Amino acid sequence: MRKGFTMIELIFVIVILGILAAVAIPRLAATRDDAAVTAAASDIATLYKDLGTYYTAQGSFDGNLSAALTQTNLKNMTNVQGIYPTSTAAEIDFRTDANKTSCFIMTLTTDGNVTVASSSRNNPAGTVCKEVIGLSNIKALLDNNQSFGGRKVAR
Repeated sequence: MRKGFTMIELIFVIVILGILAAVAIPRLAATRDDAAVTAAASDIATLYKDLGTYYTAQGSFDGNLSAALTQTNLKNMTNVQGIYPTSTAAEIDFRTDANKTSCFIMTLTTDGNVTVASSSRNNPAGTVCKEVIGLSNIKALLDNNQSFGGRKVAR
């Protein structure tokens, strides 16, 4: 009698492993998306806190708000990843997805107000951005204009 596995036994093992992989891979992908949504929601909350702290400490936002912000200005204000200056004055583009599509745009003013207004916010691109904007606590944060610098922050 020879030791080893028959061809049928090996095929059964391969089929069972294939079925297990077919079930596990979509669940892993969903877990990765959930982690990205959580990270983006945390980044948004941190961004608001950093902007408020910076404005309170400095008395104004960094740079000339009548001109476009630079990446250096943004790095001075916060270390949140995924924010980029736009070509328009005093605007910050928040991006979540790997393809770097815009999630929403924040506008800063000299008196310490932060507003979120963007056409992409109403119809966001990317799965992660859609999920983040749909979260109730983030939606409330984005819907209410924030005011920093000696005034009560409206929540």
